[in-house]
Amino acid sequence: MGVVYKARDPIINRLVALKTITANVADNPALLQRFYREAQSAGSLQHPNIVTIYEMGEEEGVPFIAMQLVDGENLGTLIARRTPVPLSLKLVYAIEACRAFAYAHRQGIVHRDIKPGNVMVSRDGTVKVVDFGIARVLENSKTQTGMLIGTFAYMSPEVFNGEHADERSDIFSFGVLLYKLLSYSRPFPGEIPASLMQSICLKDPIPLRSVMPECPPELEAVVHRTLLKPVTERTQSMDDLLLELDPICKGLQAQTVAALVSEAKAFVQGREFTRARELLVQALQVDFTNVPARVLLEEVNIELKRILIRP
Repeated sequence: MGVVYKARDPIINRLVALKTITANVADNPALLQRFYREAQSAGSLQHPNIVTIYEMGEEEGVPFIAMQLVDGENLGTLIARRTPVPLSLKLVYAIEACRAFAYAHRQGIVHRDIKPGNVMVSRDGTVKVVDFGIARVLENSKTQTGMLIGTFAYMSPEVFNGEHADERSDIFSFGVLLYKLLSYSRPFPGEIPASLMQSICLKDPIPLRSVMPECPPELEAVVHRTLLKPVTERTQSMDDLLLELDPICKGLQAQTVAALVSEAKAFVQGREFTRARELLVQALQVDFTNVPARVLLEEVNIELKRILIRP
């Protein structure tokens, strides 16, 4: 649909992500309208986990949107690399994204293209949802009936069936994203669009614990409810999903941080301060408020400074 550049705003002197639209799309009024609707939808959303839209305009016939530049990577890249990430930290990423979608839904906006590539994680660990390009304002939809929007592997059964897509369709897509983020595998098999569509519409998801034995049973149950095919039986709102994920995440956070702090203490005793610091930074990414991790990190930083200034 277009190209995204890293650019500099010459007036404010800040770096931005500049999304431009390709010539063939610019000549298509329907797609052009969809491009502008992205800026209008996302521009009305003010949330710490949603990328900020700065400006929309046109230069020499090229439409563009200037938006916040996120210095980091998307979850699609993280999953493709199969990066070793603690389960609790994966849930932190998921919950922050879930908060963004819950806020958008309260504003009447459905994303309609939830997938790992549209969830960014900055270098400081903050999650930002991007690309509301095919978001739809519920009470004023201009999407043609039966038009497939989104990425196949993350589409809900009702979208494939040409039915009305609402917040619960986003929940199904988010459930697929959550399953893949947790296990690095897909809940519905299928190597070609036809078989994938059939799998999503007709088959039950592969049980999460069969591909991820360390997954807590209560977390598997939460993910399973997001992937139920009947819309009325599925988790009904992102707020409901947050209520279910939050206590599971906090329990896992406590376990993860305790293990990391314990391991860091062993490195401190062995005077391997650099390795200890890496573990403590990871622990604070999981739970920034953890007091033992913060206190130990301060001690480690003092020791590292002493080593640097020692004659």
